[in-house]
Amino acid sequence: MPPTNVYGAPAQSGTTPAGAPYAGPGSGSFPPQQTPYGAVPPGAGYPGGYQQQPYGAMGGYPGGPGMPPVQSGGKPGGNKKAVYGALIGVGVLIVVIALVLVFVLGGDDDPSTVAASSSKSSSATTSSTTTSSTPNANVVAGVPTSCAPGSPTFRTSSPNLEVGPIRIPQSALPAGWNPDRGSQLPFLVLSDGIVVSRPPGQNWQAQLLVGTLPGTFTGDLEAVGAKFLECLAQMPGFANTNVRTPVIETRRKSTLDNSPTELVLFRGRVPVSRGPIDADEFTMVIADTQPRSLAIGLSANIDPQSKGEIDEAIKETLFRTRR
Repeated sequence: MPPTNVYGAPAQSGTTPAGAPYAGPGSGSFPPQQTPYGAVPPGAGYPGGYQQQPYGAMGGYPGGPGMPPVQSGGKPGGNKKAVYGALIGVGVLIVVIALVLVFVLGGDDDPSTVAASSSKSSSATTSSTTTSSTPNANVVAGVPTSCAPGSPTFRTSSPNLEVGPIRIPQSALPAGWNPDRGSQLPFLVLSDGIVVSRPPGQNWQAQLLVGTLPGTFTGDLEAVGAKFLECLAQMPGFANTNVRTPVIETRRKSTLDNSPTELVLFRGRVPVSRGPIDADEFTMVIADTQPRSLAIGLSANIDPQSKGEIDEAIKETLFRTRR
């Protein structure tokens, strides 16, 4: 989308409070990745006092390829004394592994156009803090029924993209991208993002961020995600682009292995008319964390480089599961 900058607001803290562990979103058709920045190699504990239950991996999406989940374990072999020692050892060490998200580019789902909202979004405002009150959206059965811009996005001091229960490790982030200076997406209470100006000469930017949603968004996860995507067209970043109704081309549900945490992956496009650019393509994963959180990337349809970098980053997303 065209650059939307809001300057002067302080960066939010990149510190994640202690709680339930993060879980990688999936085992699937991608090979296992190397241990991410900030993660602990097998056999070591999680830094900063995280000594919780082991992390879970997400199973394959329905109809898509899968692979066995990565599991932690002790050293193979050994004598009985070593086995007994392991059984009576004090504490359980956490093995943190970044697991890959299953990306199903095609499937049984027909492309669907998100229904147009009956209400217009409010105008963009400049906030001096990213901890502003919950966006003013009507909520019925835990699902927003109207659109509202979220708090402006600002890059935190963390080397990762990280807010609350969601994180994209530094090792998965694309090189050469810049801190997001205040773009607004729907509903987000807190968000941490990066952008890059592409394609060259088009006054357009690709965007990657993680964010949290209001605590009242507790309804059907797929419906919440679909409403978020519908509202993209009403955000300030798409002003003067002849934006049309977003189209969801793929949606897939899954859960984390060893955890009831639900995930929904969306792929699609936001049609626009801006020179050679006729759509912003998006990839988004939304999770039933507490509060609910999402990772999303958008890039011009003529920008395959950014699209590839976004997909590589989002498939490494980690979620802190509910207790």
